[in-house]
Amino acid sequence: MNNAGDSMDVFPYCSNQSFSDPSNSKYVEPRPVHIQNFKENYSKIAYGNSQVVSWMNNGFVANNEHRHLLRSPSIKSGMSMCSTTSRLSVITDFSDMTAVSSMYSHMMIGENVQTNNIVPEKVDLGRYINKLNVAKSNKEFSEILRKIRNHIRSPESTVTREQFFSLIERIFNQLNGLKDVMYSDDSISTMLSHAFNTLHLSIAHSDERKQIFINYCANHCKKIVIILCKYLRPECYLKSLLSLIDELFHLDEFKHMFSMYPNIIDIFLQVINMGNKAGLRVALTVLKKMFQFPPLKKKFIEKGGAKYILNLLQNENDERMLYFLAEFLSKLLRNTEMVSSFIESNGIEICTTHLSHGSTRLLKVLLDCLVFSCDQLNGNMHLNDCITSVFKLLGSMDNSLVLNAVKFLGNSMAKNPKNKSLLIKLDAPTTLMRVINEALTRKPDDNTEDLVENTLWAISLLINYNAMADESRHAVTKLTSFPTWRTILFHVLKHQPTVAIKRAVIILNLLADREINLFKNFIENEDSIIKIIYQRIMENFLIINGSKSTGKPNYHRLEKDYKTSDEAVKELMMLNARLISLMCKIGHKHGGPEFVNHLSFSMVNFGDIFNFIEMTLFFPLVCSELMKFATVTLRYPHIKQQLSLNSFFCYGLRKCQESKDEEISTNATYLLSLL
Repeated sequence: MNNAGDSMDVFPYCSNQSFSDPSNSKYVEPRPVHIQNFKENYSKIAYGNSQVVSWMNNGFVANNEHRHLLRSPSIKSGMSMCSTTSRLSVITDFSDMTAVSSMYSHMMIGENVQTNNIVPEKVDLGRYINKLNVAKSNKEFSEILRKIRNHIRSPESTVTREQFFSLIERIFNQLNGLKDVMYSDDSISTMLSHAFNTLHLSIAHSDERKQIFINYCANHCKKIVIILCKYLRPECYLKSLLSLIDELFHLDEFKHMFSMYPNIIDIFLQVINMGNKAGLRVALTVLKKMFQFPPLKKKFIEKGGAKYILNLLQNENDERMLYFLAEFLSKLLRNTEMVSSFIESNGIEICTTHLSHGSTRLLKVLLDCLVFSCDQLNGNMHLNDCITSVFKLLGSMDNSLVLNAVKFLGNSMAKNPKNKSLLIKLDAPTTLMRVINEALTRKPDDNTEDLVENTLWAISLLINYNAMADESRHAVTKLTSFPTWRTILFHVLKHQPTVAIKRAVIILNLLADREINLFKNFIENEDSIIKIIYQRIMENFLIINGSKSTGKPNYHRLEKDYKTSDEAVKELMMLNARLISLMCKIGHKHGGPEFVNHLSFSMVNFGDIFNFIEMTLFFPLVCSELMKFATVTLRYPHIKQQLSLNSFFCYGLRKCQESKDEEISTNATYLLSLL
């Protein structure tokens, strides 16, 4: 035994002996120290539960007489052949393990051992509800509610409709009876907590109980509103109370009476300002529903609600709460009065501080806030940090996120030339062309068309020379240095909706005014820009004339983008004016054999463009551009001969002569003289 003991100093469970009896003994030596350690450790885990400790001690003592158990000869003989150094008796003392097994057997045979949080407490709900009716103090009432709540929380609980109805009625009667609420009284505070938590817990996981609760409140609406609003204070039960209010907003009568409660907005502002995250989310949810009543929304804005929300947003780090606050704010910013308060309260700066966050959904709603605020930006605001942060988001693979970023950047430079200058320095023309290229390359989604259209709009603002001509010239250089800029714009003309085509044509017209030589390659290619422009003009005229349907691929958004057919017609006419103007510029500068060949690729079809000249009298700009184009084309004898035989063209020109617009009338007279 001494040798074995020596070896155990280093390896406590090792020995040089085989699996025979320890020290050649025939019996197992009991080692109660191991079960004693188990009892001590488990008693700590059980947090000092005296019942568990007693149960373990009784189990050990009751089986202590089995200390000398003979080991099975078969096991002994079988294991004795194994040459291992383990000492089995140290690990598995049979007498001790029997004691442990005996302890578990008490539970297995159903011995009634009561321990906290192990066996649920059984509650006769009907009896306890009756006790509520005769409770003499808030403390007693609170204790009964606690037991009822524990019962209802149990998965195996059963509550009849009558019992739950009685419970609701008794709780509200108790709450209604508290005249002067003194929160310094712990019994009242505890009772309120148990009351609201019990009601909320009762309906949270049962649709049937929820309906009973709603029906009861519907029948006692005025009383319920007064009670619930009375206790709307930053207390521990606030989340449960707000959750009950949220459920009751399904009732129109409750919603109306709740919104009429005196100073309800002031109460909610106090709740928001308390900093309780759990209650805050529910409070904002209820507030959003309250804003269905415009006077309450206006009151919230007048009371400085934006400052409260922005203060929370500024000091928050949790992504879920940040998203909830930013989303709430973005909904409010649809109101112009809220936008002013948002800007004055440093809302743009506060939102900017979170633009480096990794959450895509948070970035989207933050950008929503910035986009809504752009309409009221003034030229004196310094947005360098914000613009730089938003610009970095253009590299995202999420189209909806990039779309919001583009909208903000476009709005910011439309209001302030300094912002435009900053974006040009950041190489925005090249970056925005890359955005379009990637959007057209990736698999399209619901945001692809809007992204392409808005990005083209932003590019047109960058190269617009009405302000800061030198900056715009630099932007044109950057744009045309992008390797595939022609291919991208040509693709838009062929395959994108009319709203995107309009943006692309605006860009092409701006480029034609500044650098017309850029278009030489356009008309030398086999698939000429002249052909596609002419095709678009004819399709637009046919749609306006009712001879062509507005189907895909280019006209499927007309009904979506324009409320009335008159608006759609006007938009198509304005698009034609831009397209015809672009053809005039290209033809005037590059009016050589290539231009004529592409222009007259089908003489019969080419003449059709002038069949609609009479129609354009209602749109003087279009009419004027069409006559300018006729002037360019009549320079070529074979085209002149073709047009002189076009009765629609000649008749239309005579009608134009009668126009009250002096320019149109003069141009028509000149064209007739050429024929």
